[in-house]
Amino acid sequence: TSSDKIQHHSLKCLKDKFHYASPMHKFKESMKAAMSELERVEIIANARFGLSTKRQEQVVWLRL
Repeated sequence: TSSDKIQHHSLKCLKDKFHYASPMHKFKESMKAAMSELERVEIIANARFGLSTKRQEQVVWLRL
């Protein structure tokens, strides 16, 4: 974990870390639901999908 307020995490790394075997589009759906719940309980804010500077898919959020 990082102490940075703005968190950036590679989707591929997260998918591998969680041993998620389904296709990436299903993992993104699960991530979207999880991020929405974390926003609802005010643990994170401004969660979104984006691209890293190396053009890799990532999730980004503000840690509250």
